Amino acid sequence: MNEDEDYYISSADKIVYRVLGNLSLGEKGISLEEILDSLGMKRQVLRMFGKAYRKEWTQKGFEENIRGIGHHE
Repeated sequence: MNEDEDYYISSADKIVYRVLGNLSLGEKGISLEEILDSLGMKRQVLRMFGKAYRKEWTQKGFEENIRGIGHHE
């Protein structure tokens, strides 16, 4: 991934956010809830599409990186 490019990744699959967190690219993740909010379309979404879910799994990936789990150069 080219860090200079402006992109975001959205998924209902927690591994995507864990990998972003593990690579210290958590700011590149965005939930469906956040996308809808940015468009002024506030909606209640299932947990796996929410901001809290994204943040939880991004943090878990970040913690795994700190412990040396899952990311090897």
